[in-house]
Amino acid sequence: MMIVCGKIEVGAAEDITRLETALKARMERSRKDAGCLAYSFAVELGAPTVLHIIEKWESEELLNAHLQVPDEAFTKIMATANIKAASVIGYTVSGERVLR
Repeated sequence: MMIVCGKIEVGAAEDITRLETALKARMERSRKDAGCLAYSFAVELGAPTVLHIIEKWESEELLNAHLQVPDEAFTKIMATANIKAASVIGYTVSGERVLR
């Protein structure tokens, strides 16, 4: 299993608002990809210029296949985003358990 955690910081909260339609479309498309168990974007509470992405994939191979699917509309709008910093990290996970 693969977990992907990303953090994108933009210049102003309005930048995220402007990207919202493209982010929703990317999320909906990605959730339909083979092996996608979870895919979400979220704005950080108290930091409206910080966007988080959390993904969960059945395997690294299926994540890699997802990354090869062209998404020209998403790529185009993200190229216009006022991104100040970004990081996306993938983690290989051997298991999971419910934390209560």
